Amino acid sequence: MDNLIPPVGSRPIDSALQTTLTVTHITAGSLCLVSGVLAASVKALGLPHRAHVVAGRAFVWGMIGLCATAIALALIGERVLVLLLLVAVLSGYLAFAGWREAVRLRRPCAWLDRAAAFLMIAAAAIMLVWGGWALLRGATGGIVLLLFGSIGGMVAAIDLRRLRHPAKGPARTAHHMACMLGATTAVVTAALVVNVRVEPAWVVWIAPTLLFTPIIVIWSQRVKS
Repeated sequence: MDNLIPPVGSRPIDSALQTTLTVTHITAGSLCLVSGVLAASVKALGLPHRAHVVAGRAFVWGMIGLCATAIALALIGERVLVLLLLVAVLSGYLAFAGWREAVRLRRPCAWLDRAAAFLMIAAAAIMLVWGGWALLRGATGGIVLLLFGSIGGMVAAIDLRRLRHPAKGPARTAHHMACMLGATTAVVTAALVVNVRVEPAWVVWIAPTLLFTPIIVIWSQRVKS
């Protein structure tokens, strides 16, 4: 990961804390993978909608743990891992946006939705600027930041527009599903990055997004129709 984006700063490492966070991070990621696949497969498995709700809640809680520990690991290490930090923000926002789309009608909270969207737009701007800077310095992780920054900024901008004109019915379901599947794609990406070694390394970071995004778009369009 350090080869993709140059880390920032330098400090002593608390190995015990890092180990605890790593174990928690892996546990939360495993929960996300299992619950995410289950939530997406409820209809195919013939399970009641309640199973989707329970699996979805488990996924959201898993994402909270996953993103919180990812941000902590990015910050407490010997050097700040910029790529890990910013991607954690993106995946966390996608899960949050998907969850809010599911509950917004009965739990309105416009200020929270807007604050999260503006935070994502700010993070996306940082990704785009940092990604361009990284590429100029020869760090191939800039490709990852440019791609993820574009996705995060686009989704957040769409969400701000949707807050002015809330969607209902199939359109709301499609957006909920797209955000949750996007967050699941981020979890799959993280698992691959840890376990798969190929050159150039940035391919592993973007491959799941390039593979699953067309599927998510097609599936969403079918839900809307």
